[in-house]
Parts: sequence; structure tokens; C-alpha cells
Amino acid sequence: MQHAKPDVIIVGGGIGGLCLAQALKQSGVPCRVYERDESSDARLQGYRLNVEPFGARALHDCLPAPLWELLVETSGDPGPGMGVYTQRLRPLMYEPGPDHPDPVDRAHAVSRATLRRLLLAGLGNVTFGQEFVRYQQDGDAIRVEFADGSSDRAGLLVGADGAGYRVRRQLLPNAEIVSPGGFGVGGKLYLTDATRQWLPEILQ
Repeated sequence: MQHAKPDVIIVGGGIGGLCLAQALKQSGVPCRVYERDESSDARLQGYRLNVEPFGARALHDCLPAPLWELLVETSGDPGPGMGVYTQRLRPLMYEPGPDHPDPVDRAHAVSRATLRRLLLAGLGNVTFGQEFVRYQQDGDAIRVEFADGSSDRAGLLVGADGAGYRVRRQLLPNAEIVSPGGFGVGGKLYLTDATRQWLPEILQ
């Protein structure tokens, strides 16, 4: 006997939640995404993401072919590899980038804003401006409640709102987030004649 596929509510319309929504759509599973940001371009901070081959394969499998091809076409040059240095430029690690002819098996430097727009394309089931408050069991379904007093029900709830946010805190209230003891700083710098004079060669 073939069981019906449950409908899914995804809390969180970031990269992870939208990628899941695309995958569910490809599999014929009905889902709805709720995001607390007021619009898709509410967060334009940040530069780009370096998508490694593992991530590229996941995006290839989740996206319809036209969107995957557009992602490849809009990606920048990821460079020969990725290095991590201390504030005094002591090397911590260097990983050469995979040089593979198939886009599925190589790295891609993608704009965060462009990636989010690609992941939103064709979904039609994303509601912005909805702040998740709590969930509760409602018979055989799960009821999700929002800050404006509205609610929704589904057979499955996925918390894609981050490890430190509300779905995880309600499900696992005693779980602690352990700090890795370090942090990174990212940014971009235009390579002009002036900046090349003081920028260490290893970073050029």
C-alpha cells in the first residue's frame, strides 16, 4: 500500500530552507516556507559563498536544470584554492581547489543574494514577514503559531531557522551550543595600485 506524502512546513527561508523546499518540490512533496524577514532582499550584507563540490552536488540534485545552469553561469572564479591565516598571516591551512571539467564536481564562488534569488525561483510557497513563535502537536499534525496570531498545520515541521533559534530551543531546550573557540573575518578589497603597495603578496 502506498502512503500519501505528508505536507511539510519549513521555518526559515535562508539558503538551507529554500534548498530543501526546491528538493521537496522536485520530489512532489507539498511544502510551505515561512521566513521572518520582510522580503527576499532584506539581508544584502555579505559578499559571496565558496560552494565546494559537496555543496555543488547537493544544489545540482535539488534544483531544476535551468536554475542549476543559471547558478553555474552567474558564479565567479573561486581561485586556485582556499587559505586560512592568522591575523599575522601565519598559515593555518590551505586547500587547493578541485580542477574538474564537470561543474557538478568543482567549486563555485556564488553571490549570496544571487543564490537566494535562484533558490526562490519557481517556489511560490514562501511567506515573508512571518515570525515563528511556537509549535505544538495537534492530533496527527503539527500546528505552527506565528507572532501575528496566525497559524498553520502540517504533517512535518522542519526548523531551518538556525541552531540558536526557536524551533531548536523548543525541541531541545537543554541542548547547549558549544563555541569552537575561534572566528573568522571575511570581506573584499579592490586590487588597485594603491592597495597592492601595502597588501602582502600572499593575499594578492
